[in-house]
Amino acid sequence: MSNPYEPSAPSMAHSNYPPPSYVPLQVMPGQQIPIQPAPTYCTSWGKSSQNVHCPFCRSTGMSRVEYERGLLTWASCFGITLLGGNCGCCLIPFFIDEFKDSYHYCSVCNSLLGTRKPLS
Repeated sequence: MSNPYEPSAPSMAHSNYPPPSYVPLQVMPGQQIPIQPAPTYCTSWGKSSQNVHCPFCRSTGMSRVEYERGLLTWASCFGITLLGGNCGCCLIPFFIDEFKDSYHYCSVCNSLLGTRKPLS
């Protein structure tokens, strides 16, 4: 039970007090305000690693690239076979990264940042 003679804090919900005032930032003439540019996110991904800004962990660095067989790899294999490539020449696109899809990952948090599919 509370003591009726103790002063209690006024309730802000039902008080007649005005809300606190906020003073805008004042800048002196000639004073420069440092402005951080908004990070730019890559929209066109290349076949090799590139400098990126990760939207997930906010780190900046080179992306980690992994290559996987894609549509261009299989189409090249089929095209070489149709042109008469024998003796395993149709397997050459499976060993060249330019024919594969490239997946760019953040080197810090391993999040997928983007993909490059040369033929999709």
